[in-house]
Amino acid sequence: MAPPAREAHADVKRDASWCAPISAQQAPRALSRAGRCKLLAEAAQALLAGKLPSREAQLFLGGAISAWLAQGGKLERYLQVHQRGSHLTPQRLIADEREKSEAEPSFEALEPETEKE
Repeated sequence: MAPPAREAHADVKRDASWCAPISAQQAPRALSRAGRCKLLAEAAQALLAGKLPSREAQLFLGGAISAWLAQGGKLERYLQVHQRGSHLTPQRLIADEREKSEAEPSFEALEPETEKE
């Protein structure tokens, strides 16, 4: 009797974190220009705070930088945040997002105050 056939990639560690947004019924943020800008901002903030960015930001930024180091050229080509002819820069996208999040109402303000005895 022959031993059971081994899968071709059985020795590769399975990591499903890259598909978590897909399985959660939402598209990965790296699919849109605004999403890529948000991932870069998130990664920068986390790294400056001495923390790790989200897994999605790690994979996006790590992949872009690795490809850039291997193939050369302009880094923005790999990050895909520049759009030719657009006046909406990555900086403006991030600033607009911050303004939008600050304008959203806080649920804490809606909670009733409890009486202190």
